[in-house]
Amino acid sequence: NAGAAVNVTTLTTGFALNGVNAITLANGTDGQLKTIVCTAVTGAGTATLTPTTANGFTSVAFTAAGQTLTLQYFTTGGWVILSVRGATPA
Repeated sequence: NAGAAVNVTTLTTGFALNGVNAITLANGTDGQLKTIVCTAVTGAGTATLTPTTANGFTSVAFTAAGQTLTLQYFTTGGWVILSVRGATPA
């Protein structure tokens, strides 16, 4: 399935998992918060989020509806995980 880019202009982005998805996240602005939520599953698989600049992880895998990730961006280090529910950081 096609990949997608998470926008950095809104606080929360929801997506439907439809098989194997590649999701990217561009760098934000200093102090910016971003929450990403798997809202539904229309096809079993894994959606893998890979930020341009991540701090302490390289990607996060989503496999079920309701999984949530909240990040904060710092210009000195990139996206940092603030909380994760059900998704798997790597």
